[in-house]
Amino acid sequence: MDQDTQLKEQIAAEAAEWIVRLQEADLSAALRAEFVEWLLRSPDHVEEFLAISRVWGETQHASEARFDADQLVASALLRSGADNVIMLDPARQVAKADEDEVPHSPAITARKYRFSAVAAVVLVAVTAITWLRIDGWMNSNIIRTAIGEQRSITLADGSIVDINTDSELRVDLERGERKLRLVRGEARFKVAKDPKRPFIVATPQATIRALGTIFNVRAESERTAVAVLEGHVLVREFEAPPGDRAHIELKAGQQAAVNVTGEIVPAAGPPIERVAQWTNRRLVFRQEPLAVVVAEFNRYHRTPIRIETPQLAGLLISGTFDSSDLNSLLEYFARFENVTVERDGDSIRLSLPSAHPPP
Repeated sequence: MDQDTQLKEQIAAEAAEWIVRLQEADLSAALRAEFVEWLLRSPDHVEEFLAISRVWGETQHASEARFDADQLVASALLRSGADNVIMLDPARQVAKADEDEVPHSPAITARKYRFSAVAAVVLVAVTAITWLRIDGWMNSNIIRTAIGEQRSITLADGSIVDINTDSELRVDLERGERKLRLVRGEARFKVAKDPKRPFIVATPQATIRALGTIFNVRAESERTAVAVLEGHVLVREFEAPPGDRAHIELKAGQQAAVNVTGEIVPAAGPPIERVAQWTNRRLVFRQEPLAVVVAEFNRYHRTPIRIETPQLAGLLISGTFDSSDLNSLLEYFARFENVTVERDGDSIRLSLPSAHPPP
């Protein structure tokens, strides 16, 4: 038996056990919470429960004898097939029961309404999981991008988040507060206006609070850089107690960085022009050292560029480049007299003959 089959049978057995538990016990708040938590672990849990629920729903009035878990699993697989997903419509089930003229015993009637209550809980879970499958979001979700990958996500509150290469973002949307944690990498936030629910982004070095604004956050090991494209944000250092935290308010066109010691440095970070263009896969440089250009491109590619000749690192570069087009950048470098571009398999080397000064 392969691993997938074993896992499916395990989930089916757990679903059947829940059917039995929910019929034998009162639907206390604790039991409902435990049941919903099990459902929300995976869409497969909901699918199996719905399949087995149909079997139970079709047989519950035929006999007062109770099914055990093994019988329910076997019956569900026989009736529906191992890969079928059977949607349960509790309203239809209740209407059908109401139209039935055959009288039911009090015990069966109690089980019928208990089953309807359980079905309602399942519908709530199905709705939540369907939302997860379609939009890729739930509270306390983790979003990661690979090297070179960019994603655009719409949150449940209407805010839009663009996530750059090699990044990790954690989302926790609550009634009173919208919290996001940028563990690493870069993201741009277009915040939906909701004055009653602050929008807060945390990084290892800082917290950024915004209401109705567009801003960019880049979290690196040594610092967090914040740039505002529209509106305003309040930037605070992360580690100090709330009353002692240094802070700065940034308006559109302004930027700042927070380093590992909590120091806030105004007008620091990538240029606003580059910040504004990365979502279009454009990297803009204006008289910036080659070392900066190479470092930026290396964020987007698994084959790194290495500067073999130290004198080249300070060469000033201006231009707009496609972050996904590494070959065009290498062709640009090769136009410089005496600059050698070499591929050695796992990296790309830029160098100058020792007798030549930098261009």
